[in-house]
Amino acid sequence: MFVAGFYCRHSVALVLPEVSRCSISIPEAMTSSPQNDASSKVELNLREANVVETFEASSTKRRLYAHRVRRNVLVLELDLDNRNGTTDRKFLFKTRSVKQSKDLKLDTIQRANLTIQMGQNEKPEDKTSPQRIVIVTSAAPTSIDVQAGEMKTITLLSVFLLENNPDVSPNVTMDAALSIFEHASNDVSKLRSEHESAWNELWSRGGVEIESSSSNLATQVNSSFYYMLSSVREDVLQGVGPGGLQTNGYKGNYYWDNDLWAMPSLLPFWPELAETGLRYRFEHRIQAAEHAKEHDKEGYWYPFQTAGTGVETDLFEPANKLEIHVGGGVALLGQLFVNATGNTTFEHAVVEPIVRGVADFYVSMAKKESDGTYSLDNVVPPDEYVVVSVSMA
Repeated sequence: MFVAGFYCRHSVALVLPEVSRCSISIPEAMTSSPQNDASSKVELNLREANVVETFEASSTKRRLYAHRVRRNVLVLELDLDNRNGTTDRKFLFKTRSVKQSKDLKLDTIQRANLTIQMGQNEKPEDKTSPQRIVIVTSAAPTSIDVQAGEMKTITLLSVFLLENNPDVSPNVTMDAALSIFEHASNDVSKLRSEHESAWNELWSRGGVEIESSSSNLATQVNSSFYYMLSSVREDVLQGVGPGGLQTNGYKGNYYWDNDLWAMPSLLPFWPELAETGLRYRFEHRIQAAEHAKEHDKEGYWYPFQTAGTGVETDLFEPANKLEIHVGGGVALLGQLFVNATGNTTFEHAVVEPIVRGVADFYVSMAKKESDGTYSLDNVVPPDEYVVVSVSMA
């Protein structure tokens, strides 16, 4: 599991620094499943954005989803079916052992009917303070009684709350997480309907239909949309790594794929989601300016890779210094967004400052040639397999 904007440092071959998404182990209670039964089917429902696991022998289904409306809440529903039974039945459950993530340092507090895990990332990004995380999880059931002729649904919750401000005390963060957990617990009867309604609204605005029984192109495209939509929220200003959250390509870091491919693909149907990519760049323009200043350049030099904080996270920093095309992708995304939405307020407040900063950077990089033209020397173009330095007029 991952949480948007939560990253940590590593070392590769004891030499190269690396920043990657913090891995978060799923709380053990959220692995609850029937005893002495193996799942016969696992289905991903793209429309309703949940994973359903069927256990035929025990007449049980597990339904897991990250709530679309309540951004901190992970939900596990256990459907216990005794509608065909003639006697009352006791459903027995087990959990599997979960190996804790090496990226986090967590302490555990046991309370009645819930578990609290509190801690931080072991090695935060450079130039940043540790980020705090609190995880609040329902207690795992061991057995549930269901009367003959009835079906019962048991709901377990996990709340994940990230705090980036080091001045906020751990107790304040814990209380906030407990409050989110309490509100969700009081609303268990409507959690799924809220979630599905939000996803239905998203799908009502976009998708691809192809009238061909032999083509799976529509399935592939809509699956890609699903994973992208699962990785972006309008109230979370983060970029998207290659492929979104379902892959760990580039360790989940953001580079020009965010601006040139990911956000533009969302723009026609979900402009408010595409806007988050631009706002992420705008919010981290100070880091881009500092990056340029460190290398005696002007304007905004957006590093080849960034993560939660906007500072440079390149694995092989000397080589990636040659890849300066991210800023161009950011400026292009701004132009595409304004053309698509006609939002001139956003254009003046967000896009124009970005474009001016990027232009100033390229001007400071340019060298005037004897024939009056300008060139950018010692750069790698978007084709990363061109590993030699080239000049671009």
